[in-house]
This record gives sequence, C-alpha cells and structure tokens, in this order.
Amino acid sequence: MLEEKNELAIKLMDTLRKFKKSNFHNSQKSELTQGQIGMLHLIYHQGNNEAMGITVSHISELIKHTASGVTQSINFLEDKNLVSRTVDKKDRRIIRVKITPTGLKLVEEHHQSLINLSCKFIENVGQEKISIFIDVLEDIIDLGERMNKTND
Repeated sequence: MLEEKNELAIKLMDTLRKFKKSNFHNSQKSELTQGQIGMLHLIYHQGNNEAMGITVSHISELIKHTASGVTQSINFLEDKNLVSRTVDKKDRRIIRVKITPTGLKLVEEHHQSLINLSCKFIENVGQEKISIFIDVLEDIIDLGERMNKTND
C-alpha cells in the first residue's frame, strides 16, 4: 500500500513538472515574463479597487516579495508605458501604481487568450473531465492552505 502511494506521489510530481515545463500558457508572444504579466493583472484588479491605485508596499504584501524587488518590476513596466506611478498627496512617502491604457489593453488581450486556451481544453478534454480536474485542484489548494495555516 505504501509502495503504491509512493509511486503515485512520484507520478504526480513528474506530471506537475511536465505541466509546468509545457509552458502551454505562453501561447501569446510577449516580451514580458509571466511574473510581469501577473503583476500587471494584480495592479489592474487591486489598483482599480482603490481610487488612487495600489501602493508598492501593498503589492509586496500580496505577492510576498520585497519592496525593492517589486520596485524593479514596476520600473520595467513603467518604462514600457504599462503602469504609471504617482506620489500620494496626503503622504509623500507613499508611491501609488496604476495601470495605463496600454497596460489595460495588454491585460485584456492576455485574459482573452487564457479564456480561448481554456475553451480549447474543454473542447479537447471534455467538460466532465475538466470539472473533475477543477474539483481535484480545489481540494489540493484547500489542503495546502490548511497545511500552511498549521505551519504559521
């Protein structure tokens, strides 16, 4: 029984590694890394919920990176005219980041390409299997979150 479980665990790890290496989600050619695109999505979704944009420190908290690392990414995105930075009028120590119209267009294109890709998965794998896959992934995510809470 233990040997079967270990074999299945190894197969799961190998499959997840292959899934990650397949890079299927990079079908849209972009000069941005997945991390940079993810940061753009975060700035769009979180920053648009705040009237003045999202702060660098808030981004750091959300993605669990240092403020200096986030600042480097923001610098790159700003150089590409995908985000803009402003100094908070009430507290000049606070920098706020908002997505630009160019950045918004890129986020929308990326979002649509992910929807198209997901639809291809559904068409080729089938709705029932995709639904089961989602349920299993959600169970694994829930387990991971519970395990993280007990480790804190």
